[in-house]
Amino acid sequence: MKNILTTEELNRRVALDYNKTINDVRNDVRLLIPQITDDEIDRLINSAYIDKKNINGEDRFFHSAVKNLLRIDPAYVDLVKNKSLNHSHWFKSWFLRYLNQIYGTQRSQKGAGNHQLFFLWKYTIIVKPNVVPEGEIIRCWLPFPRTDLSYQKVYNKILADTTYTIASNNYKHKSIYMEKCAVKDVPTKFSYKCVVSINSQLQHIFDAVPYYDQFTTEEENCIKERYPHIQFTPTVVRLSQSIIKSHHTPLDMAFAIFSWISNNLPWLSAKEYSTIDNISEHILQQHGGDCGQKTMLFITLCRLNGIPARWQSGFMLHRGHQNLHDWAEIFLPQYGWIPVDVSFGLQNYPRLKETQVNFYFGNRDAYHLVVNSDFSSDLYPEKQFERSENVDFQRGEVEWSGGNLYFDKWDYSLITQQLKAQHINVKSFLQ
Repeated sequence: MKNILTTEELNRRVALDYNKTINDVRNDVRLLIPQITDDEIDRLINSAYIDKKNINGEDRFFHSAVKNLLRIDPAYVDLVKNKSLNHSHWFKSWFLRYLNQIYGTQRSQKGAGNHQLFFLWKYTIIVKPNVVPEGEIIRCWLPFPRTDLSYQKVYNKILADTTYTIASNNYKHKSIYMEKCAVKDVPTKFSYKCVVSINSQLQHIFDAVPYYDQFTTEEENCIKERYPHIQFTPTVVRLSQSIIKSHHTPLDMAFAIFSWISNNLPWLSAKEYSTIDNISEHILQQHGGDCGQKTMLFITLCRLNGIPARWQSGFMLHRGHQNLHDWAEIFLPQYGWIPVDVSFGLQNYPRLKETQVNFYFGNRDAYHLVVNSDFSSDLYPEKQFERSENVDFQRGEVEWSGGNLYFDKWDYSLITQQLKAQHINVKSFLQ
């Protein structure tokens, strides 16, 4: 995979992320805290928590610098309770309803039944007019649901607006590839739709877990460093020692790491991964991060402690909150590879059983759609130029003979519709 960015392109991407002036930041603060004084605004702007860079001699601020600061600054952290700042304010009511749905009134972890959902999935990329000269071929890779998982199925009928090629399951980034010719003054649209079913994964893993006996090649690879984002740096080693302490079994160590990240690193809006040198270090420097950054740190800490851990990502399809999403899998003797969503984390709501608080350590709801089974992997067919996203693959990738088309040159959209199982008629939904 072509990862190397020129200095010019790297600086351009950074500037797109750091697009706020000091006056923009002042206005953002006043919108969120109308009663704030000018002196307090100055304190916030000069806070160690504010995310800014000097670009061409001027202080420029990350586009979500103010909201991120208020999520981590002790003086303002209570404002996270405001719905405009809390990315998961909706989650509690959904999660409690979901527990009732999958466990019933008994709410017994061991007695939970399998939960299957069906979705009509439509994904679209639209390249803006005239960013590619008329007559030139535009190459486009769109994310596609994986078809090699026992809990996820893509029905055979696929409707696309042009011919396509779907990457085999040998590729860790699952894509559907299309080409179209650019037309002057007209946006270029790439789109497909299909029907996907997803099963929940529910298991009780807090029984006795033995120590590792021996690793397969896959598991052995998943306890190694992997530069640049999985490094056993002194900072990571010190953090690991403070978390692990008296925990010794693979299960106890992994759960301690999961709990620490859940309790200590709030969700923050993230800059583009292609501009970050080392994600697992970056999230510690920023005092928080998004789902992918939390996942990368979790994987790094697990591997440091000899626990095989790997990347998984795709989308969360919770109604009204469909979005890109990343999580991990770890390997435990007796259970095999189990999902761990460290971004959803612990669900510390009253009157929940311990197994329900820990739901996202070992269980997966049926709203997690998988596209990728690794990070920083190859696309099919091979991309000729650098990637817009060189870690994950969710929004897609676009290029032409003149080079890569970055995210500012095109838009993407995901539309999903949850279907009732008894109404599944794939052909009728794809008309």
